[in-house]
Amino acid sequence: MDVARLASALIQIRSENPPGGSTADVVAFIGEFLDSLGVKNRIISHPGGRENLVTTGGAGSRLLLCGHVDVVPPPSPPTTGRTTPPIAGRLPTVTSGEEAPPI
Repeated sequence: MDVARLASALIQIRSENPPGGSTADVVAFIGEFLDSLGVKNRIISHPGGRENLVTTGGAGSRLLLCGHVDVVPPPSPPTTGRTTPPIAGRLPTVTSGEEAPPI
């Protein structure tokens, strides 16, 4: 599993709140990722696009992860020094020992 690529893909999915946008797309993405790992899951839909993702495991397995998948909107005007949109999800190329360039 490439965590950087997973994070990059997640960043590119719009889930801004406010204005109260839907989290359906990002929750569906996470559900599909869990499917690829063989983790059983289901999505519980709520009015306004606020989805919950519930996973189930084998007997005796217990894990509760409570988090959120919505994000605050990017600043307007854009932050000084940015060279890409905040949701671009671009991964900088870094050679060992180098500092990552600003994104």
